[in-house]
Amino acid sequence: MSLSPGTRLGQYEITANIGSGRLGEVYRAQDTELDRAVAIKVLPEKAALDAGWLASLEQEVRTLASLSHPNIGALYGLEEEDGLRFLVLEFVVGKILGDSVRLDPLTVNGALALYVQVARALEAAHGNRIVHGNLNPANIKIVRVAEVKVLDFGLATSIQALQSGSSTADDSDGTTRCLSPEQASGQEADERTDIWAFGCCLYEALAGCAPFGGETGPDETAGIPEQDPNWDLLPSSLPEAVDDLIRSCLEREPGSRISSAGEVVTVLEEAQEAMKRDPTPVLLKPKLSVIALLPIAASILIVIVGFASAWWFTRAD
Repeated sequence: MSLSPGTRLGQYEITANIGSGRLGEVYRAQDTELDRAVAIKVLPEKAALDAGWLASLEQEVRTLASLSHPNIGALYGLEEEDGLRFLVLEFVVGKILGDSVRLDPLTVNGALALYVQVARALEAAHGNRIVHGNLNPANIKIVRVAEVKVLDFGLATSIQALQSGSSTADDSDGTTRCLSPEQASGQEADERTDIWAFGCCLYEALAGCAPFGGETGPDETAGIPEQDPNWDLLPSSLPEAVDDLIRSCLEREPGSRISSAGEVVTVLEEAQEAMKRDPTPVLLKPKLSVIALLPIAASILIVIVGFASAWWFTRAD
């Protein structure tokens, strides 16, 4: 059921339909008691009939509502009015980071400035045992010139369960661009899943494309990506520590990834400080692919053969 502008849900007055997600229709509304704009996500009728799912969601919402961080879009609560169940969230005004990057690629400095905030959001959430499970460039918003907010924290598991009837569904997102190998294998998401997704997002911001399978990521039925990302696409001016960080985030084995979001924050902050001290950071070793090295190897071989031939003929004389 679609709600038209002017519809009242208790203290909330609908002002506009702003889209639809896998959890339901999304509206902008005015909280008439607190005089603020909010986002309303109306849950589908199927959800209202599933008592077990609602109980699980209510527990998640209580946990998420206690999470307060400047880089996390707030969840205010789960409410019911006129038979409709809906989530009340902070209305975040800004640009979707993924869309912005496609239109105007980020510099290394710009990417680090934004993504250290994403890492801080993950650190705060993980400290409260909250896993995003669905991090991708579409749910990161640039709210000011250099500030971001991460949206939809902690709802991936509920979306999975509602749509599939199982908490082990292998698709927690409408896209699969940041789907981790363990999610593709049907395992439950944990903090290491967010680390993988963070690596995918940061790679895309710097390289201009997703690390696996192009713009939309691998097909959700494809499982674990077989090919490595094209590391040559990362900027040559990228600090080596950040290059190593991205590679660590994208280790296929969860236990081989960087250990925590807090450690990610430390690496990025140290890289930022180093770049402030030296605006021209130490470059990585040239990133030459095997194909690019072939002409060089051939030239060296020709020189060696030439010297060997000259030496042989000299001895023969």
